[in-house]
Amino acid sequence: MHELYGMLTRVSIRNIFTEVVAALLVLLFLYTAISKLAERDSFVSAMQHNITVARYAVPLSWLIPLIELVIVFLLFVPIYRRRGLLFSTVLMGVFTVYVGYMLLTQSNLPCTCGGILEQMTWRSHFWFNLITTITSVAAFLFYPKILSRPTGEAEHLRHSRQH
Repeated sequence: MHELYGMLTRVSIRNIFTEVVAALLVLLFLYTAISKLAERDSFVSAMQHNITVARYAVPLSWLIPLIELVIVFLLFVPIYRRRGLLFSTVLMGVFTVYVGYMLLTQSNLPCTCGGILEQMTWRSHFWFNLITTITSVAAFLFYPKILSRPTGEAEHLRHSRQH
């Protein structure tokens, strides 16, 4: 009985953790996507001043918020949440590598972030991204795999285990 309680407590803590992380990622990506779209001209301008991404500024100004909105949808719908956590991890990893690269190679760093994140220094942004990436990885690993399958597939899996 004690073992069952301990197992249920771990499962509950993991479930709460993944739900909180997913909710925070929804808020983060929704906020940044809306900010980038609402201030698209300044977003494009900042990217055009960055030699690394300047030639792709216009398509990226649409693509990045679109990807963020798709991730919001995936995180919001329980059967797609695990995929949303995976894509969140990948996108935050890309952002972290980009910010790290920029810190190592550039001296004049224009900010391409949206909203209040523009107020962060590049170093603090790097640490924010790194912590968010690590948290996303943990949530992805903790998220129950069975919840991310469509109902029919989960039902088939449960039925096959009984026989």
